[in-house]
Amino acid sequence: MSAAASADARPATRERLLAAARTLFQARGFHGVGVSDILAAAEAPKGSLYHHFPAGKDDLAAVAVAGIAADVAAFIAQRSDAGAAGADIVAAIADMCARRMAAEAFAWSPLISAMAAQAGPETPRLAAALALAYAGWRSALAAAFVRDGLPPARAAEAATLAVLSLEGAVIVARAQRDTACLAGVAPLIARFAAAG
Repeated sequence: MSAAASADARPATRERLLAAARTLFQARGFHGVGVSDILAAAEAPKGSLYHHFPAGKDDLAAVAVAGIAADVAAFIAQRSDAGAAGADIVAAIADMCARRMAAEAFAWSPLISAMAAQAGPETPRLAAALALAYAGWRSALAAAFVRDGLPPARAAEAATLAVLSLEGAVIVARAQRDTACLAGVAPLIARFAAAG
């Protein structure tokens, strides 16, 4: 294969920047990653980040969060369409998080808590993307709980508890370097749903 053909096979610069940013932000959080780190990981030329993301790192982080959010929402929808109960969907997400965290030796955080903890007034695009992500997950999970037979208000509460529990368990699992708390999320949600 020629060098030109090999270069053509690489993802476009924008996609490489996004992939690098997602990985780095989920490992180190927003403030733990510099633009130079992203450019190096993406093997992208200096200035390319601002070409593709004119508002800089905040813009890139917002797009990265939107991508993670879309992946999780698509997983919820796929499992729900296949007939999985809401608590089973939560269990599947918790299991995926636990497996990936263990595989990465707890040097990486699934979902978006690593970035959410560092969003603030200086990162308006990231903060807005995080709010949309959480709202989308709650809405998708609430729809699954409604299909399980919960009244809409109780389904919304179960979905909120699920999102809070998943993200909180990810933080605790990473701090303790133990995924046991993730295994407890789905039973908690199942009990909450059953009590409704």
